[in-house]
Amino acid sequence: MKIRNWRRKISLSLASMGMVAPIAVHAAPLNSNLVINPGFENVDLGVTSFYNAPQILDWISTIPGFAYSHDLSGVLVPDFANGGPLSSGGHWYFTPGNGGNSSLVDALVQDIDVSAGPTAEAISSGNASFNLSAFFSTYSDQADRAFIQANFLDSGATSVGSAMISSPISPALATWTEFSANGTLPAATKTIRLSSWGEVFEGSGGSPDGYTTMYRSLYP
Repeated sequence: MKIRNWRRKISLSLASMGMVAPIAVHAAPLNSNLVINPGFENVDLGVTSFYNAPQILDWISTIPGFAYSHDLSGVLVPDFANGGPLSSGGHWYFTPGNGGNSSLVDALVQDIDVSAGPTAEAISSGNASFNLSAFFSTYSDQADRAFIQANFLDSGATSVGSAMISSPISPALATWTEFSANGTLPAATKTIRLSSWGEVFEGSGGSPDGYTTMYRSLYP
């Protein structure tokens, strides 16, 4: 499991009348990413897994997530992802196999509060759109997959809709490739739960080598 991480990675943006108005605990300005640590650049070098991969911070999970390096950062943490880094690359990218983040149940997760301010007004009026984007890669010729899912939750934490992006079933990605989804948020949305994980391609065995990196900006 190996993947590259760039300064622009998973992105989740909301827009109303052509303007983005993220409202969350981390109070993002207009036209900025709603995701905290979207490029997996914030890591704990003191907690490591296989190949000295450091633990990813700012995301929660039943199983910790770990990162490989684009540039041998940390204690020479390797880069196993197919394809070279983007021009604005960072140091790290998410490798689901090192921690066992191999299903939605064990995914890296973060909740984004959109229950107040201009964003909430746009959502409740049915005029808020979203854009979800991420880059995926894999290892060698393996066709393991990576997934990003956004669940739209109401005030009772019940899902009122969702969106997902993933790498294709086959063939294996030869380089970092961007996938995206967009649409209109359900009017009852109060929280967006973002989940990131990988899955082993059917019949290939082992742990998932589907890598993910996210945008720092919600808009490419």
